[in-house]
Amino acid sequence: MTMSKGTERLAHAYVERQGLDRDRAFNLASEVDGDPEVMNAALEWVETANFAELPDREGYSPAKLKAYMSPTGVFSTLVRLRTRPEQTLRFLRRDRASLIAMYEARS
Repeated sequence: MTMSKGTERLAHAYVERQGLDRDRAFNLASEVDGDPEVMNAALEWVETANFAELPDREGYSPAKLKAYMSPTGVFSTLVRLRTRPEQTLRFLRRDRASLIAMYEARS
């Protein structure tokens, strides 16, 4: 299976920064690679460790989502806001408080 350099770089960052196993990291990075706008934001994070203000989907950006999600959650959620917007928005609205509490407990 051939993958883009961007997918490789993102997957490597997921392994190094989040401790994901290689297969899971590559699966998640491949999902992000299917959405060029999100992939650009993810690669900015790989390069700078900063979360971009774009893309903004339904009022959610990488910079906003990072407050209560891991990087994998941020980028996967943005992809899902394009592919399954209604379901993802319901999840975000319903579970935002739970996600914030879970994130704060990890910090």
